[in-house]
Amino acid sequence: MRSNYLKEMQETAIKRVNQIVDDLKTKNNLIEDTKNTNMLYLLEMMNAIKEQAEEIILNELIYI
Repeated sequence: MRSNYLKEMQETAIKRVNQIVDDLKTKNNLIEDTKNTNMLYLLEMMNAIKEQAEEIILNELIYI
């Protein structure tokens, strides 16, 4: 019972993180061309976006 709840919570969190990352990538205008022109910038931005998305999820799902 408890493990089903935790598994469902994890799946929900992963889906939501991916959705937020996609939204933030669009909002920050990160496109495939960025990979070819400035890889370091892309990596920095993607790390920041992922951290931001995870923080949002912690506040939405975990710390309620």
